[in-house]
Amino acid sequence: MKKHLTIWQWLLLGGTLFSMHFGSSCLLYPVTWGKEAGRAVGWVYAGIFLSGVLLPFLGYLALARGKGDFLELVIRAVPRGGRCFVLTTILLLGPVYVVPRMTAAAWEALAELLGEQCTDGAWTLVFHAFFYPAMFWFAANKAKIAKRVGGILFPILLCIVTGVIGKGLLAPVPARRPPPEFIGNPFLHGVCEGYATGDLPCALIFGLVVLQSIRQAGISSERMHRSLLCVSALGLGLLALAHLGHMLVGANLGESIQLTLAALYTRMVLLEWGQAGGMLFAVVLTAATLTCGIGCLSSTAQIGARLVEERASYRAVCGAFCAAACIISCTGLNGIVTFVGPILSAFYPPTIALALYYALMPPENQRKGLLGLRLVLSETVGFGILELIHVYLGLFQVKVPAFNAFYARIPLAEQGFAWLPLAVLLFGVTWFWQKKTAASI
Repeated sequence: MKKHLTIWQWLLLGGTLFSMHFGSSCLLYPVTWGKEAGRAVGWVYAGIFLSGVLLPFLGYLALARGKGDFLELVIRAVPRGGRCFVLTTILLLGPVYVVPRMTAAAWEALAELLGEQCTDGAWTLVFHAFFYPAMFWFAANKAKIAKRVGGILFPILLCIVTGVIGKGLLAPVPARRPPPEFIGNPFLHGVCEGYATGDLPCALIFGLVVLQSIRQAGISSERMHRSLLCVSALGLGLLALAHLGHMLVGANLGESIQLTLAALYTRMVLLEWGQAGGMLFAVVLTAATLTCGIGCLSSTAQIGARLVEERASYRAVCGAFCAAACIISCTGLNGIVTFVGPILSAFYPPTIALALYYALMPPENQRKGLLGLRLVLSETVGFGILELIHVYLGLFQVKVPAFNAFYARIPLAEQGFAWLPLAVLLFGVTWFWQKKTAASI
């Protein structure tokens, strides 16, 4: 057994991890972030780095220090209800929300680029008929994912993204960047924008794909999780550079283009590269969506097969998840984001609590604090359900004055952090109570 990855293996796995995180949202959002930030781009980037890069790294650190994958860490903390939580999370990160949302967003962007003739339902079906079989081909053989993603799709992403950023940074910089387009603290705005990408939950499941590849590389079990940290540092470092480059390009655009997201990115590459820019955008968007979809599909299918105790093979679960995501994606982006998106937002806080616990708690004390973690996970799920009720009451315009008045009185509820004060209090009280009880025995 080997102690270290070779340089080539490290680059291959780091590129794979970067590619899985660099989905359509991480391609389209940073240019808009930079444009909206204007002269405050530095502070906004600092906030995004904290929540969109450092927080996902804590997810990989949690897997390394906890010496397990997402399923194992959850079951260790919540032996009875943990499987239900894991099942809900993988469905959201796989076939029910993240994969169909990215695919629907990619198709809408491509349809806008290609013109009105591609907006009807027939072209949507054609796109999905080619895209999802390709995704399944990449993901169906889990032993070859790193070679296929890192060896085929990562170089495509790296070359095109480097070219777009390089050409954008060489363009004339405005003498004075405009003020931010948003109201409020730039750093906190960046934290919220990076938080919304959802890279932490993805990190907790992507770790399974990376660990599988590290194991295949012949790394000994005692060195495997250290190798995971080295790979994640490289992959997320590349993600941080891609965010920075895209944001600087967006900030340099100033007020010259009054568009956002896919429309902004399309116009930008068309101005930089002419008609070839449209083709570049189509290729990089397809590759970015495909890589993230492969990561989500493979990791969630692996956990799904284990949840059913291998009564269904990984390939069968992967195919079922792929088919479900294809059907949901065909319903359109607005419906997916509006009706399913709030569920993922509600299940985000428990993953934060899980990652922070295993990342920051010394390994020798992890078992002692499991009661506190169990209470915090239950509390965050409870607040998530409250938030879901509040969101869906608003969506369906159902008026429940008593509930709305109660929700409005909860501190930090409107910002989505109502769970945080009580979580800190619960864990602190439980920890000190356990220490006091142990000392008195």
